[in-house]
Amino acid sequence: MKKFNYRLRGIEDFRKERLKTALRELKKVRDAFKSEKEFLDILTDQREDYREKLKDKSHAFLELNELNWYKEYLHLLEEKIKEKKQDLKRLRQNLIQLKKLTKKREKEKKTLEKNRQAKFTQFLAELRKEEQKELDEVSRALSHKSF
Repeated sequence: MKKFNYRLRGIEDFRKERLKTALRELKKVRDAFKSEKEFLDILTDQREDYREKLKDKSHAFLELNELNWYKEYLHLLEEKIKEKKQDLKRLRQNLIQLKKLTKKREKEKKTLEKNRQAKFTQFLAELRKEEQKELDEVSRALSHKSF
């Protein structure tokens, strides 16, 4: 009996691996995005806390160096927040590109799977045809013997 041999199996396996790699990369970037977003939220909360502390302390008498320390720290937090927002923007763009790449690779994989299924269906049809031909020959041979 013939065995089904799909000539594009190597390409199909290669494309499956490329898809798995893209999915792993997508997960890694999503996790990084989530982590950066959480850190940005922490920095934003800290900024608001220190603004409130500065506001509360401004009603009391503050030493000049303590006032300067609050202002410098708030400025530092603003810079960090700005930096994190840029990082998030870059990660968001990376996420969009990876999603597009993943969709493209999924389509390639599905196309090859459909092709393999069509080739297998064609193989089965040819196999049935050959089997029917053999059965017809056997039945003809048996009918000639009976005469």
